[in-house]
This record gives sequence, C-alpha cells and structure tokens, in this order.
Amino acid sequence: MSGILSIDTLCENCFVEENLFVDRDLASNWDHRWECGQCGEASVKRVMSAPMVLRASYHDGYKRGGDYQMLKEVAKLKKQAANAGGSAKRELEQAAAQIKRQAKATKGKSE
Repeated sequence: MSGILSIDTLCENCFVEENLFVDRDLASNWDHRWECGQCGEASVKRVMSAPMVLRASYHDGYKRGGDYQMLKEVAKLKKQAANAGGSAKRELEQAAAQIKRQAKATKGKSE
C-alpha cells in the first residue's frame, strides 16, 4: 500500500523541526535519516507527535450544545464558591443549583 504521509521531524545537528511529506514506507521506518534543509547534514529523523484532531468550528475545539451557556455560568459560580467562604459560598452554590433547575425545567417544556 503506497501513499504519502505527513510526519514531524527533528534535525539532531541544528535542532530544526520540520513537517515532511514522505512515502508511507519511509514514514514507518523510524531509523531512516533525511537530509536537513538548514545545515545539509543527514541527521533529520522522525519524532513522535500528537495526532491532529479537528472538532467543529469553535476556537477551543468543543461543540456547543444548547446547555453550553448554562454550564459555563454554573462552572463559574462553582469556581467562585470554592474560593469563597461562609455564607458567600452557600449563596453561590445555591445560585448554581437554581440555574441548573431552571435549565432542566426549560428543557423539559421544550421537548
């Protein structure tokens, strides 16, 4: 099975990182060395890289459900409650619970 893959490489001589497009057979060989475009030495080898994952079209990569804003507000209140003490903490936790109840009631009516 032939084809071209994109791999991440690192020159062990001048430490230049590059993304190369190579034949699938060469990409699977971790011992293969390529010539560096910067220093000219045959010291470029493949390095591990994280897989690229594309999600939706949001800047942070997460899908937005209908409850996104509610969840965001609840998380913000819970974070504030964790940093607060006494009655302020209790009030913030109650506010978060109230938002959840309202969202649940609204969701049940719309379905």
